[in-house]
Amino acid sequence: MRSLALLYGGPFYQSFAALPDAVRTGEESYAKVFGVNHFAHMATERQLAELFHQSMAASNAVFAELARVVEFAGTVVDVAGGNG
Repeated sequence: MRSLALLYGGPFYQSFAALPDAVRTGEESYAKVFGVNHFAHMATERQLAELFHQSMAASNAVFAELARVVEFAGTVVDVAGGNG
């Protein structure tokens, strides 16, 4: 969970500051703060990319537990970036 805290408490938190403008304009808040979307930003910074991958793996544990305790009517698939 440390990696999730670092990611969401770091660059994602910084991008949340631009959220009101993103709602008004439709522009992506992360790109407004960092100049590119989060996948492009992480592709240029190895440490940030590794943190993202660690975060996705950590969140897998959260969602696996959720799936265990909540009865779903079907199959749940998370199609996104990372290797989590």
